[in-house]
Amino acid sequence: MKSTHQRFLLLAALASTATVGRAATVEELADAIVAGDAPVLIDLRPTSAYQRGHIPGAISVPLAGLADRKLPPLGAVLVYGDGFGRQNTAQAVEVLAQKDGIQPDALEGGYAAWETRSGVTTAGAGMEPERPPMISYQELQAANAGEVVIYDLRQGEPQPEAEDGPLRAVAQVREPESITAHFPGATVRQGNPLESLGSARQPRSAALSSREGTPTRASAEGGNPLLKQAGPGNEQMIVLIDDDHHTAEDTARKLRAAGHKRVVVLAGGETILEHDGRAGSERMGGGTLDENMPQSEDSAD
Repeated sequence: MKSTHQRFLLLAALASTATVGRAATVEELADAIVAGDAPVLIDLRPTSAYQRGHIPGAISVPLAGLADRKLPPLGAVLVYGDGFGRQNTAQAVEVLAQKDGIQPDALEGGYAAWETRSGVTTAGAGMEPERPPMISYQELQAANAGEVVIYDLRQGEPQPEAEDGPLRAVAQVREPESITAHFPGATVRQGNPLESLGSARQPRSAALSSREGTPTRASAEGGNPLLKQAGPGNEQMIVLIDDDHHTAEDTARKLRAAGHKRVVVLAGGETILEHDGRAGSERMGGGTLDENMPQSEDSAD
């Protein structure tokens, strides 16, 4: 299907000449792979993340070393990060556009969107437990608000009882911080996302080639065998915020188990909001900004 390949070349050309280019979608990439016209895939995440799992056929070029990396004329190239904003894909496109013989574009939603909509990766099933990644206050503020949906899982924490007076025996509930005040432009929703999002785990049956398990033709019931029958496509990044240091992580694990991979927990929850993101207020216990989080390029291999 040459039209798919030509579309990637057109997108790449636009991205290299315009200040803002439209990223390619997971569906477009899946169509190109099945048609045999896929661009060269470059994984911008740290090498350790790439080794745990990546889109079949992708090569690892961490963003930190991209500018100095000598690359041959690759033609159409599609770069992707983790989908949580840790890798600046726009910067990567600009860097690659300066190299001879490369027409770069970016994958919308990154690896997390591919995991959610496709699920076909090199990661071995059951190799490691689902560990929900976290995002810092500053990273969430820097994210594109139009791509963020925040689920407010806070229940309210009782304040200490008054020493004396009529309110002594009454536990007052602390007014929670305004999420929209901290992250203007982001969509904020109440309630359990498990109920509204459902499952994204229904895969299509597919005929697979021997090369990294990549489908080479459409499935019998029609449609692209790389894509799941149901569930969201390049869904917005889901951010969970709680005030008890466990509800958000528990919910994130369940969402990821249901196939939703572009899910993160705000490190520190309500506490970090109360401190306006100041250092030292991150989530206690169970890990903070560690390897469970999308890794920064400072820690890239």
